[in-house]
Amino acid sequence: MQALLAARIDRLPSDDKQLLQAASVIGTDVPLPLLRGMMELADEDFQRGLKANPTVLVRALAQSGFSELPVTAAHAARVAGLPAIHRDPFDRLLVAQSLAEPMTLLTNDAVLVGYGPLVQLV
Repeated sequence: MQALLAARIDRLPSDDKQLLQAASVIGTDVPLPLLRGMMELADEDFQRGLKANPTVLVRALAQSGFSELPVTAAHAARVAGLPAIHRDPFDRLLVAQSLAEPMTLLTNDAVLVGYGPLVQLV
């Protein structure tokens, strides 16, 4: 099931994938103002992405065995020590979580790979 879901997510347009990734980090109850604030999308693109119903998609991720990773104080502290390879604060937080846990971070942002072997380009 996870492989099927991952394959379907990979086929999404880049903006839709980013929206889903952001929603999955937030949790199963996605406050839209928070999600809108995190995304760097034009309002039209944001609204188009919402037609995929992020609440349903996040629930499907959870049912597929994916687990949420809460943001902790240790993650926030780790951000401060990251080199300035990437400027986006949300991406830096994901990298910090990856390094602190340690967990592999899969990304389509080639710049993030500069943070080390736990960040892998997909």
